[in-house]
Amino acid sequence: MKHIAYKTLLAAVCVALAGCEDTPFLQVETESGMDESIIFSKVETTEGQIASIYHVMGETNAYRNNLTNNMGVNTDIELQSGSADDDAATGDNRRSLAVYMHTAGMVDNWNASDGKDPFSQIYSAIERCNNAVEGIKKYGNPQPGTHMGALYAEALTLRAFFYFDLIKYWGDVPARFEPLTMETAWIPKSDRVVIYNQILNDLAIADEYGAWPGEYSYTTVERANRGFAKALRARVAMSAAGKALVRVNRDFENPYTAGGDPGEIN
Repeated sequence: MKHIAYKTLLAAVCVALAGCEDTPFLQVETESGMDESIIFSKVETTEGQIASIYHVMGETNAYRNNLTNNMGVNTDIELQSGSADDDAATGDNRRSLAVYMHTAGMVDNWNASDGKDPFSQIYSAIERCNNAVEGIKKYGNPQPGTHMGALYAEALTLRAFFYFDLIKYWGDVPARFEPLTMETAWIPKSDRVVIYNQILNDLAIADEYGAWPGEYSYTTVERANRGFAKALRARVAMSAAGKALVRVNRDFENPYTAGGDPGEIN
């Protein structure tokens, strides 16, 4: 009987609270919390958000032990050990990344079900870049020659760097240049020309707003500074101006054509 009475009282309290959403004492904000208007209006807190972008690069199965060490490393003078093995030849081993082969057989190695594969990790970093770019523009008043302007340029440069790697390794990929929403959670792949145009324009802005190494305490040679943005823009431009394997039809036995028209680059 007591059990039934307790459940009835609990249900009544829940109903009462649900109907009191406009009651002030239920709308108290935590004093220790910070929203975007606070984070991106100060250089110190914005700096912390930029640091979180670099953190993704050091995650397991991201750059430090997959992309940097394995992806596309086979050349005329050296080969990745084990990349010619049977399991690598069928795409069931991470060494197959040496020849740009990525198949479902590698899921277990990459922890893809947990979102810890290189592709997911890069998009995680891009999402942090998108949040930083939007937050700084909205609340930080970035201007060329200022600390906030340099951080804004750094976020743009890092986002361009990640997208350039996505194109290089996976070809056409989803182009998401704004923070994730329910409406944009699942979007199709975009033509790489769209991404090339966006990151070339972003890097031009980064050149205008960025700072040279040593100009501020945090614009070091270890981070994406103005010199890095200039060099990256030149490399992206050369890649965009070339030819690439272009998908012509998913149903074709050989769906790619070499030297396809890369489209117009603005």
